[in-house]
Amino acid sequence: MKSIVRLFAVKKLFTDGTVLICLLTPLVFVYLYAFLPLIRKESFEIIILSLLLSTVNATFEEVLWRAVYFKIFKQQKYLGIVASSVGFAIWHYAPQVVFTNSHPGGANSFVIFAFILGLAYSFVVWKQQSIFWVTIAHILFDFGGLGARIYLG
Repeated sequence: MKSIVRLFAVKKLFTDGTVLICLLTPLVFVYLYAFLPLIRKESFEIIILSLLLSTVNATFEEVLWRAVYFKIFKQQKYLGIVASSVGFAIWHYAPQVVFTNSHPGGANSFVIFAFILGLAYSFVVWKQQSIFWVTIAHILFDFGGLGARIYLG
């Protein structure tokens, strides 16, 4: 457990442009595509619950799909990046059983995007040896979709 907690160590963020690209590109996408159109019509309760939901969900996903795989594949960088990204992507089929993606491509487009996001986040974890900034980015990404509206909206 202590080794996973150590993976939350805060590392310098602005030392590598590829790290910034991997963290910021998905955020720009979700905030332009989802957040801005949704925020105007959502209640304060949905916004607060979305923040709480995204904080819990993203943190646990990062521990499961990045920290654990980082520890398991510590000596096999590329296998660790791919394995964690595939697992992360497949994991995202589960919510599609209850809340199907109505956007073009349906569940498959959602899972493909999760795979690409997983690759970017896994790369950052290997580069920084920390899940801190990836967890923050993942929380912001999930919040950008205002997920509580699915349950309460």
